[in-house]
Amino acid sequence: MIRALEDKGRDAHVSEVMRTDMPTIHHKKPLEEALPLMQAGQAPALAVANTAGQLMGLITPEKIGEMMLVRAARPDALLRRRGSVRRKA
Repeated sequence: MIRALEDKGRDAHVSEVMRTDMPTIHHKKPLEEALPLMQAGQAPALAVANTAGQLMGLITPEKIGEMMLVRAARPDALLRRRGSVRRKA
């Protein structure tokens, strides 16, 4: 952003400095597939898209690392959050 301000000035439009080459991943793909895509594209974030290719959000290396730590510490935590794990009666 600082470089864009220096190069284009304060009146630059977002479209003049935005990246259009962001790597994209489908929102149903496993989390483990996201980090290599980010590293290969040297991107600060990964665009997350739905089946229609519409942007749903962004995921960062920090968020991936956080989720992997949670998964390693409590493998059932993410499943329980989604309601996929049934409790024993």
